[in-house]
Amino acid sequence: MCWWIQSSSTPADGPVSGQKARSTTVSTSPGDGPRRLLPTRTEADAPAAETGSPLVCPLKVVDAESRLHLDGLPEWTPPATRFTLEPPVLPALSVDLDDTTATIAAADAARLLRLPWAGGTVSGHIPGLGESYLALDGDHCGLMVVLVDPEGPSPGLRCPLSDELTLTDGHQLVLAAGPFEGRPLRSRFDGEALVLRDAPDQGEAWLHTRSQPPVLVSWEGDACDPIELPELATLAVEVVGRTASSPVWVKGCGLTRRLDNDQDRIELEVAAVPCAMEAWRIDGALRALSPLETVDPSPGRTTRVRLVLPETETGGIGIAFRTGEDAVSVRHVRPDSPAWEAGLRVGDRIVAVDGEPTGGLQQHDFIALGTGPVGSEVVLTVAAEDGTVDEIVLQRAALPN
Repeated sequence: MCWWIQSSSTPADGPVSGQKARSTTVSTSPGDGPRRLLPTRTEADAPAAETGSPLVCPLKVVDAESRLHLDGLPEWTPPATRFTLEPPVLPALSVDLDDTTATIAAADAARLLRLPWAGGTVSGHIPGLGESYLALDGDHCGLMVVLVDPEGPSPGLRCPLSDELTLTDGHQLVLAAGPFEGRPLRSRFDGEALVLRDAPDQGEAWLHTRSQPPVLVSWEGDACDPIELPELATLAVEVVGRTASSPVWVKGCGLTRRLDNDQDRIELEVAAVPCAMEAWRIDGALRALSPLETVDPSPGRTTRVRLVLPETETGGIGIAFRTGEDAVSVRHVRPDSPAWEAGLRVGDRIVAVDGEPTGGLQQHDFIALGTGPVGSEVVLTVAAEDGTVDEIVLQRAALPN
């Protein structure tokens, strides 16, 4: 869900090969409640670990659907497995499981406890089981919670991996195109292949790992292309039209990077495959977008990309939205905005903008249709929850943050 479009933080994506590891944060409260963030460091920042005693945690097994407490692990659970932290600030931890306890190997426990987790909950997942949470209190483990499907993991779509690729340090798969572009896709690594769960019938996704730039994964029906380590290329990106007071981001080819205030150029190491790039600055609560530029970088060479931001202040209508296959759904209406004054409501479906159908649009495309110079007009075709369809003429306005 996004505003047309409010953005106050850098979107997340996978790490890039060759970059120094950065500090990150980990939530201490899984679920929908308030979230407290603990500063953490990467393994590169941590002191060398010394082998000590294994870390023994009381184990609580929870049904992932009903959230009810189960008496123990499903019978198909392997006794020895790996716990992958999210974000992957450490390599996956070796864990032995039984119905009442989870035991982390001594060397892994030493590395874990040398990071400043004290008093927090570490999030992650266990392949073949599901989301997992580790509650630490100083050098003690208070509880490990594992969410499982009692009927076992679904088979999913298997995408074989080449020997050069490794996912043992964790991974994230993000849809690369379509109305759900940028959304994570459920997946697991079974030791030989990446297994996609609940994947669309066909599509592409960016595979993010710690050790290499994003890799493009493609599938159609029950066939998935083998995932191989790609040849690499360099994109030399120039952003035109930034202002000193507005943050600027560059996004594309699986990466998102923020430019420093005195920076209008950046070099990115990417897979040598056709992809698209864009830039945006923040105008109040809105993104001022550049046109989307398609690039086809050559292996081992540098490709120059020029992204031009709008010269004038960008205006919008003041909604939060979600793209979809048939229309764009209104998820929130900002008070005193053009949309508010025109009577748009949560649940309304925008089926066209200036006559352009919105079904199947990517987020970027819809933002490009809906935003424009302050004072310009836009015509929305809106289907209400009661089935009525109306055309509404709005005048775009600046939306302060």
